[in-house]
Amino acid sequence: MNGKRIIRRLLPLCLILGVGVSGLTGCHGRKNGSGDPKVQKAHAVDRGKLKDKSVVISVGDTTVTYAEYLTYQWLLQTPLKTAYPDALWNYEFQGKSMDQESLEELLKTIIQIKILVKESDGNNVSLGVDEIKDMDHKADELYASIPEDEVKNYKISKELLHRIYEENNLAVKMYEVWGKDVGGEGTEAEKIQKVTWEFTPEDKEEKYNEAKAWADGRASYAGNFMSYAAQTGKLAKEEYVGDLDKDETLHKEALLLEKGGMAGPVETEDAYVVLSLVDKNSKAVLETYQSQILSIRQRENFVTVYEIRAQKYEVKVSHSLVQK
Repeated sequence: MNGKRIIRRLLPLCLILGVGVSGLTGCHGRKNGSGDPKVQKAHAVDRGKLKDKSVVISVGDTTVTYAEYLTYQWLLQTPLKTAYPDALWNYEFQGKSMDQESLEELLKTIIQIKILVKESDGNNVSLGVDEIKDMDHKADELYASIPEDEVKNYKISKELLHRIYEENNLAVKMYEVWGKDVGGEGTEAEKIQKVTWEFTPEDKEEKYNEAKAWADGRASYAGNFMSYAAQTGKLAKEEYVGDLDKDETLHKEALLLEKGGMAGPVETEDAYVVLSLVDKNSKAVLETYQSQILSIRQRENFVTVYEIRAQKYEVKVSHSLVQK
């Protein structure tokens, strides 16, 4: 199975990952404040030996069966298990294996999607007939490509894939609604290349001296910034900065440079930076920077609204699922 193809087809999931889930409880647990009439009480979940139709997750009165959970597991974990060897998959770091981390992310993703779908009605967000047909067609294509043993082991059905595709697209629409940006557009932006020396209070002077020595060496080097970084074993990155950054330190330094010019060491909150200007205020740079800022703002706005709305639903997860 081509894991990359699965990720591309379910890319909307990536928009949701990383947002915290509050109120996650075990089989008999209850969310704090669930006695509040404004909080939708969670449906009971099953425990013991799980069957296809056993309820393993509930978000308010919305339920997730064991079969749906396994289908999500196949969609999200198969690419990871294909990419990483068993030894790494089972390796524990700070008391958790990649397998355990993956389980937690899987649960969060499912819960977040269900919350967004529940909220879509109140926000007049829905899928059109053509959108549903398109999603169902993509789900059917994927189903046809899944080996029979995996269909059986993960309880995958066309019906479940249709629902997952449709709900993910509703979730993405909700992401766009809640993440709507109302900020202004930037008028100054620069594309830079940079090398960074992170510091602590204890080694701040040492890191400054390292950055200064590197910058001095670069100043007398005949090649370009990136080749000097490679030659000296430093990781150089390209990024866009501008007048909408929360910290405008690098933007202000870059704005003073001509193309190919270098500045630094420049002190930021926790690092020294040596930077070189690639381009500034061109149409391409401004458009890329604006898109970057829009994406950041959209996510920040979404998280703010999501964390408030998620409090409306009690969440339960079966102990049998967590302990598997």
